Amino acid sequence: MNKIIFDTDIGIDDAFALLLAYKTQNILGITTVFGNTNINQVTNNAVLFSKKFDIDVPIYKGCSNSLVYNNSFDDSINIHGNNGLGDIFNDYVNYVAYDALEFIIDSINDNPHEIILVALGPLTNIATVIKKCPELVSKIKFLIIMGGAFGTDGCFGNITCNSEFNVWSDPHAAQLIFLSKLPIVVVPLDVTHKIVITEDDLLSLNNNFLIDLSRCYMSFYRNKKFFDGMVLHDPIVISYLIEDKWFDVKDVYVEVLTDSLYRGSTLMYDKKYDFHNILHHNDSLLRKVCLNLDVVNVKSNLLSILKI
Repeated sequence: MNKIIFDTDIGIDDAFALLLAYKTQNILGITTVFGNTNINQVTNNAVLFSKKFDIDVPIYKGCSNSLVYNNSFDDSINIHGNNGLGDIFNDYVNYVAYDALEFIIDSINDNPHEIILVALGPLTNIATVIKKCPELVSKIKFLIIMGGAFGTDGCFGNITCNSEFNVWSDPHAAQLIFLSKLPIVVVPLDVTHKIVITEDDLLSLNNNFLIDLSRCYMSFYRNKKFFDGMVLHDPIVISYLIEDKWFDVKDVYVEVLTDSLYRGSTLMYDKKYDFHNILHHNDSLLRKVCLNLDVVNVKSNLLSILKI
């Protein structure tokens, strides 16, 4: 089992990913970050969901806003519900969540070259850690991100035509990370949109809680995307950790744009197109970007693991 730190702004697809990860990975800790809703609500949701499924993993509270932009959470309400997690919970818990950044730093120092950082929300926690302790970059096994949109297979952004929500939420954090020498695997919308969970798939899990959790998510896709089903972006990151051979990966340079007009846009280009040697053919800046996947194996594996 991989040792992972699960960094999340827990929404509906994050919740599915957390359950999948708990069944297949060694989660050292769950670190929360703003995103689908504010940091206090995200942390509360992580605690309540973990209690519901007996996920016995410590939870740590992370960054409440992006490095530069002030974020509103209104855009997520129609997708993940008013509370960021399908309105399935209506209570708060008394849980003392210690500092996520200290936990990440201490864990990496205690487990050099062993920890995979799994980032399913804005990259603010990871970027802040790197800014504070740049020497940790060489001690991280790799970072895997659910984020970005590169326009392959006709798939573009979900905030603007070129920007995906997690990167858009803190593009400066994403830019900092992609300019570092941290080993990175990117699971973008280009592949996550290929795995559609239908209502029949959901019913096959025999879990009324997950069915109720998904109602507003299903409704969003039905009313806004005009198809019956939902795309569970974040669990596909865990699928990569379960079996990376199911994914077609390309080594490319990735650039993140931060200005307001192109905020959060992600660009990729092959090493051979670095005509002016701007990146000096620096292989440490090449990123593994997933551009295709084995739909049948990924989906069947996901459903079989989540089924009661």
